[in-house]
Amino acid sequence: MSLTKKIAYNTLMQFSGKILSTIIGVVIVGLITRHLGQAGYGQYTTVLAFVQFFAVIVDLGLYLVLIQEISDPKVDEKQAVSNIFTIKLLSALIFFVLAPIIVLAFPYAAIVKQGVILMSASFFLFTLAQVLVALFQKHLNMDRIIGAEVLGRLAFLVTVVFVVVFNKGLLFVILGNVVFNIIYFGIVFILARGYTKFSFGFDFVYWKKIWYRAWPIALTSLLTLVYFKADTLILSIYQSESEVGIYGATYKVLEIIGTFPHMFLGLILPILTAAYVTKNIERFKRVYQKVFDFFLIITIPLLVGTSLLADRIMVLIAGEDFLASGGVLKILIWATAIIFFASLFGYIILAIDKQKKMIPYYIITAATSLILYFWLIPKYSYWAAAGATLFVEALYMIFAFYISYKYSRIGLNLKIFGKVLSASAIMGLFIYFFFHWHVIILLILAVIIYFLFLYLF
Repeated sequence: MSLTKKIAYNTLMQFSGKILSTIIGVVIVGLITRHLGQAGYGQYTTVLAFVQFFAVIVDLGLYLVLIQEISDPKVDEKQAVSNIFTIKLLSALIFFVLAPIIVLAFPYAAIVKQGVILMSASFFLFTLAQVLVALFQKHLNMDRIIGAEVLGRLAFLVTVVFVVVFNKGLLFVILGNVVFNIIYFGIVFILARGYTKFSFGFDFVYWKKIWYRAWPIALTSLLTLVYFKADTLILSIYQSESEVGIYGATYKVLEIIGTFPHMFLGLILPILTAAYVTKNIERFKRVYQKVFDFFLIITIPLLVGTSLLADRIMVLIAGEDFLASGGVLKILIWATAIIFFASLFGYIILAIDKQKKMIPYYIITAATSLILYFWLIPKYSYWAAAGATLFVEALYMIFAFYISYKYSRIGLNLKIFGKVLSASAIMGLFIYFFFHWHVIILLILAVIIYFLFLYLF
């Protein structure tokens, strides 16, 4: 199979799998929100946000470094995977033991603190699995990762159905996360060893080399975490659990959609890196432009459709109690679209090995976000959290584009923008005139109309 066909196949499998996984994820969110209510879902959101802080710290940039390492034909794949997996295991043990200790200092209900303990075990497994995904991306076998994710989510769904049927509480919902990650890690670990028989690696000279490459990514990931997750934690400190729940339900939609660009770009990064290292600039430009066009095709109709149907989408997903989340979604969907392009520029910076140049801009973005969050959230609650998130995501995207262009000198064209916008506008008119139809039917037909006119244009 040619490289182009492999990428197309993996993209199709990822897209199809992500759609299925997203549908399952949305059903899970709908069951949890209806079962726990605003306050209960607010507690669940707080637990997730708190532990995710530690999950990002634990990453240490190792996932991206491993992709870069094993994309280099001169690197010993077994040595790279063994040592980086060992570093990840030790760092995960340290930080996921710290999380349940540190949460004791926060003014949360006892059940939230208990939830952090259980969720830490879940994320311990998840972070170990994630670093191994690099192997699947190098070998363009992401269909296996999608399969593992779908099976895990189905197990999570079964657990949540059990929780609802037997009227169990928050901790049993979190147990569903644990079940998901046990299955996910187990499948990924077994399949990863099919590529290379990695084990524990303690080559400390190699560790030093890896740390030298990883620390800029680790630092930027930590700073990214500040503006990406601090809003929810600050909201949980200053506002009620119900308000956290309203924001958290919307934010979950952003997270589900926002995983796609990273999954797709994970496939593209080895190709971009190889093209840049071998000075095949024409290929680099071609891949860069195609990804940019692809993201335009996805994000513009996403913005149009969601802006028109946000209230109905949130009621469909989370129930009538979460109608207020629709207004928040209208703001956060713009942040989600921006994430696609910010991620692309960020991966270009990684491919040309200029991530250190972004550090000052990460610091500016993180500092700006904290100022906005602490200033506005106590007064304006989740509206401030959403608005500030949109602003800082846009700020980061501008910085990332500036650095990527400054050091690559590769520009982008907008030749397809008018066609995509025209097809999206026609889709929007269809939604407007047939707004009273059932939202699921409306969404399906809107997607068909969009792609039909995009093809015609």
